[in-house]
Amino acid sequence: MLRHRFQSQRGSLITAAAVASAILAIITTGLLTYMTNEARLNYRSHYWNQSLHLAEAAVEAGVAEYNFQYTAGGSGFQGSRGWSGSSGTYTKTITITNGLNRVVGSALITVSNVGGANPQIDGVGTVTTATFGGNVARSEEHTSELQSPDHLVCRLLL
Repeated sequence: MLRHRFQSQRGSLITAAAVASAILAIITTGLLTYMTNEARLNYRSHYWNQSLHLAEAAVEAGVAEYNFQYTAGGSGFQGSRGWSGSSGTYTKTITITNGLNRVVGSALITVSNVGGANPQIDGVGTVTTATFGGNVARSEEHTSELQSPDHLVCRLLL
């Protein structure tokens, strides 16, 4: 009678081990999927913020060049400094590298209505090192309505 009891329970240990292994495999797969998605979201957020900083840098470079035009006697937006365009609309692209000399992204600057009452400076920052999801681009616009008597433009951050 005792021998009959052991023979009927012999396969239950293998079945329990298989069920436990399947449950562990499902849990592991779920955790790995969660961690991969979390990493993708973190990278995407990081690149989104980087592109904002590049757009800010583009606008700052445009404001500096616009102000340089008036403080240096009208010599702003010269081709020797990388600017192209004419008739009051100028563009420039700056490639940004990190400390390892790898390209992080680019900043596109467009300055329009130069010499007019309300110059507009647009900056587009594009991060090209995005590992997950391709390139990320953000833009920022600055329109100056107030100028000093010397025609200098300043950015007001509220």
